[in-house]
Amino acid sequence: MFSYRLLDYSESDTNNIIAGKDHNELIYLAIPFSGTIEEMKYRFDLVNGIAAKLMQQGYYVFSPISHCYPISLNGDLPKDDLYWKGYDRKMMSFCSKIAVVMVNGWRDSKGIKRE
Repeated sequence: MFSYRLLDYSESDTNNIIAGKDHNELIYLAIPFSGTIEEMKYRFDLVNGIAAKLMQQGYYVFSPISHCYPISLNGDLPKDDLYWKGYDRKMMSFCSKIAVVMVNGWRDSKGIKRE
């Protein structure tokens, strides 16, 4: 169903990190998000930077943290993983690739495991 790629967040060169640049494909860009306020801010900024680099290279990207976290803040919506599970699954159904940013805690992340 999906091709799967782990991204080393320390990679400064994102060229060719996703095999086959097909402009009809949508990449689901996942990153663990739970943690301290400082960790969440760092990860939010990091995933937005990675998404921007991928988009500059012509990829279509959906990042649940980039798209949903600001909406949850402005809409006074729940921030927990359980609330967003259905939304994430729906968005994943449109994606043909999943990329996981390997920051500290990615192996234990409930969200990453589900995705």
